[in-house]
Amino acid sequence: MKRKGLVNPNTGKPVSEYGIRCIWERYRRGAKYEKEEAEEPERYEKDKPGELAHIDIKKLKNVEGEDPSKKKYQHALTDDCTRIPYVEVLPDKKAKTAADFFERGVKWFNQVYDIQFEALLSDNGKEYTYHTKNGRKKHTFERRCKKLGIKHKRTRVARPQTNGKVERFFRTLDDELHHKYHFESHRDREMALKDYLRKFRKYRMHFGIDGLTPEEKLEKVRSTKTETEDGEVESKKREPLLMC
Repeated sequence: MKRKGLVNPNTGKPVSEYGIRCIWERYRRGAKYEKEEAEEPERYEKDKPGELAHIDIKKLKNVEGEDPSKKKYQHALTDDCTRIPYVEVLPDKKAKTAADFFERGVKWFNQVYDIQFEALLSDNGKEYTYHTKNGRKKHTFERRCKKLGIKHKRTRVARPQTNGKVERFFRTLDDELHHKYHFESHRDREMALKDYLRKFRKYRMHFGIDGLTPEEKLEKVRSTKTETEDGEVESKKREPLLMC
């Protein structure tokens, strides 16, 4: 196209590679070609509480009667193994806001459930990371992870399903709270959210963890671990007798 002197009439410059790709996609719609099969999401579940956390942000719709310029963002942090969530509604999604939320969430998990996170999974949003290695070293959120001693993992680009556990949690919140009830104010919604989260952790069965509630899953994992450790101790105590 450059050799033929074809240019973009709006800019007077050769058509960009992105423009060519858009034209190609537009005109091959009518052609017969095989679509690539969608890649199946990799399903996994961590065995230990704190082994991996998931974090994400979702913009909430304005409550009727409230100032629409005062935006509200739902920040969520969940434990992969137990699905226990920690949520705050904050006025923005800046890197410092996300980093402060994460630090508060880490302290909350530690104080309430004695869970210490080893790693965190987030998407590649600018509030969580930067696209260059040098940029990541200076990024507020990346530095906060380093300060807390938590390894920061990032999803593959254009693969939000990699962080599917927190995405699914957002959908559950929409179905069972945000889209289900009418709220009089932001404060009314936040009070309802607080009450919902308390019930979610303690009473709501989750089919992703065999129909247990998040707190039941935590109790089950810890009781299993205790039984295993007790069995190992007993085995070690009996070992000299077996050798004799």
